[in-house]
Amino acid sequence: VLNQQDINKFLWILVGVSTMLMILGYINYEEISSYRGGRMTVMGGGPIVFGRWMLIAVLVILFNKNTYSRYLYLLIPLFLFMSFTAGSRGPLYAFVVILLLYFLFSFRRNFIKIIILSLLGIASITTLSLTENDKGAGSQSTSRIFNTSIGAYARIDRVIRSVKLVTAAPFGVGIGNWAQESNKFSEHQHEDKQYSHNIFFELMNESGIVVLLLFVILLITILDSSLLLLSLQDHYFRLFLILFVYLFINALVSGDIVDNRLMFIMLAL
Repeated sequence: VLNQQDINKFLWILVGVSTMLMILGYINYEEISSYRGGRMTVMGGGPIVFGRWMLIAVLVILFNKNTYSRYLYLLIPLFLFMSFTAGSRGPLYAFVVILLLYFLFSFRRNFIKIIILSLLGIASITTLSLTENDKGAGSQSTSRIFNTSIGAYARIDRVIRSVKLVTAAPFGVGIGNWAQESNKFSEHQHEDKQYSHNIFFELMNESGIVVLLLFVILLITILDSSLLLLSLQDHYFRLFLILFVYLFINALVSGDIVDNRLMFIMLAL
């Protein structure tokens, strides 16, 4: 059983990892144009994972009531700026949804935070747009975030082929075989390492309907218990719930099972 000290250590580890990745991002910022699509990535994790870690740190700093968290507020604009350089829509859209839902029910108490975060977001976007290098890396990142037509065909194609694969192989095609088997249903051919970018489709297509049902039952069971615990007014529980919902929204629109491993950790907590 985790005690308060263990939880604090875990949260500091999350912020620590995010901070390390952020520092590496700033160190490598001048080389961003050489990365695929002009999107920031460090240590081979990919831009989606990088963007998630940046915004996880922001959520922990914002919603952790630890006294020392207040001193980390100055890092929020740095994390936000790096999250935009990743050019990944999923993490940013999930982040916005979480903030909208939270502040919708606590607008009066968090009015100042809303204004500050809005200004920081605008400042990050503006700064990134103005600091593009000679190959336009900054503008590539921002345009990809706000221009939904970029990459839209590929995502729609993934959904269509995933739906077709459900009826063709209801008991799954095997882990890692999604791209190879789904290529039969589309002229657009994906590499073998590609995936559906949706955790439900991935489980259904690769592992089958039985595994998907077990996952749904697990979600319902844990979330049902979580709703009962909301009345306890425990800020740690609220924080972990916020992190889980953020990562779950991400799992619906980006990443694969391996990318979503932190979501399962939050689910267990």
